[in-house]
Amino acid sequence: VLALKAAIAHLRNPNAVIVYTFYTKSLYQYIQRLITRFYRQYDDKDPDWGKLKILHAWGGISNPGIYYEACERHQSYYYNFELAAQNDRSYPFNFACAELLKSELTPMYDYIFIDEGQDFPISFLKLCLRLADKGKIVWAYDELQTIFQTKTPDISEVLDKSEYKGLEEDIILYKCYRNPREILIAAHAIGFGLYGKRIVQMIENKEYWQDIGYKVIEGEFKEGQRIVIERPQENSLETISKFFKKNEIVKFHVSDSVIEEVQQTVRNIEDDLEQGLLPDDILVIVLDDRNAKDYLSGIQKILASKNIKSNNIHSDKFNLKDFSLPNHVTLSTVHKAKGNENYSVHIMGIDALYALDPTIRQRNLMFTAMTRAKGWISLTGTGRNANLWCKEIITALSKFPNLEFTFPSSHELKIMKRDIKENAVRKSRQAKMLDDLLTEMSPEEIKQFLVQREVKKKK
Repeated sequence: VLALKAAIAHLRNPNAVIVYTFYTKSLYQYIQRLITRFYRQYDDKDPDWGKLKILHAWGGISNPGIYYEACERHQSYYYNFELAAQNDRSYPFNFACAELLKSELTPMYDYIFIDEGQDFPISFLKLCLRLADKGKIVWAYDELQTIFQTKTPDISEVLDKSEYKGLEEDIILYKCYRNPREILIAAHAIGFGLYGKRIVQMIENKEYWQDIGYKVIEGEFKEGQRIVIERPQENSLETISKFFKKNEIVKFHVSDSVIEEVQQTVRNIEDDLEQGLLPDDILVIVLDDRNAKDYLSGIQKILASKNIKSNNIHSDKFNLKDFSLPNHVTLSTVHKAKGNENYSVHIMGIDALYALDPTIRQRNLMFTAMTRAKGWISLTGTGRNANLWCKEIITALSKFPNLEFTFPSSHELKIMKRDIKENAVRKSRQAKMLDDLLTEMSPEEIKQFLVQREVKKKK
């Protein structure tokens, strides 16, 4: 929708300087393709990319970005990641933008479209308001995809009350144009923690559930009430659901070892190809950050031995590498997959995200990975933790097309909100403790320490 809005704005204002910005570097190709597709529905040529700019939020000498361009224009000091992290290790970009806001800034663009708004600090959103003519920004976000910080900035934190004039109300999409209903319902159940040990986040009223495409079947949103909500078929695309059963759309497998898990995922990919999908219709997402390199290189080697080409996004950590290549299976972490999509998505290392009680961030990571799929998902992991995720998914599919839960008490809701704040404080304290520790160790000592502390998964 945001790409469509940007294309329409460019059509209506061909001389205006419009910027579309985002957080995940690997989104560049996908955004450009989307905007071009929408634009060419109304015109027989491509957009003028000199006027409609797709810029990363941060940017640098090799890759342009809003923050970098603003520093250049206003002759302000530019903080790259390393320099910003020296000042604020917990959130370097917030520090960089906050420092720039201390400068006298003048507008540089006519409009700024901000994608992935849930992952940006308040300082960046305020920076965009300053850089856009008359503060003309469009800000899109999905709170369940908040994986880089603990809370989506509230509009009241970004704007002063005096700036509310002219602010249009949020547009909430009740119809899902990406995911089959089976995937979306399972992902929502996982994201909220409806069938886990406890609900970790909650939409607190009937109206909001209806706004995002659900129908309340039973219960009032009061403490202890049994709630049953249904997702009607008309609020999701039917293409896949018409021809496949729910256990064919959402699949999972628990392996005894990582090697077995990798082999299982390769078999799943081969099944996709036998069913008629192209390699570039397939995406592999690894949720285990610690072992992502081993997972993806292992898959890549086996695929190569079977003459299946693959595009390992994780191997290029700093550049704007194309997320998708023709005739290549895409291999990625969840962080770089965010915002992208594909028909068949294979999610690996799910066990890494299930501790004794998955946090909001861990559940949001699972939600993000699952909702990359336009057709089918398969989830794999090893051991007990993978089984715990699978039990939640089995429960969600058994109740399909409904979500069923007991509405939390006011005390539980307070705990949920407190968890968000405490998580941010905890991360800040941990960063400080780490900084203090690292100042007492040489680089070689740090390296040895990490090698000794690393716990390898069972091979």
